[in-house]
Amino acid sequence: AQIISVEALVRITEAADILIKPHIPDVVETLLKSMNALEDQLLQYAMFHTEDQGGDLKMSKEQLERIRIQGAAESPMQKAIDICLLQLGNDPKILDELASRLIAVVRSGIGLTTLASTAKVIER
Repeated sequence: AQIISVEALVRITEAADILIKPHIPDVVETLLKSMNALEDQLLQYAMFHTEDQGGDLKMSKEQLERIRIQGAAESPMQKAIDICLLQLGNDPKILDELASRLIAVVRSGIGLTTLASTAKVIER
């Protein structure tokens, strides 16, 4: 059900085109906050079983973190965020609101993929 919902959201953001502009801060914040929650639980579980954690997974925690970040960057949620950012433009009101939302996510965000995806948005 989650995958279907995310795919529907991607289609909505694509179809909305410029009409999504006033909603970009809400949509981007929600997607960023959900990144970690929608990540494959197996990857989160594996973090406790890497070689450097004393586990039997034949990779380091850092290697697994890179895989998790890459997965988030290639996710449908990131695609929806990217679509929103393309529609952002230079509207100071929306940019200010998005900036304050991003700061809030950085301060309260939980999870590697949420924080990495937020950093990617800030970088742009």
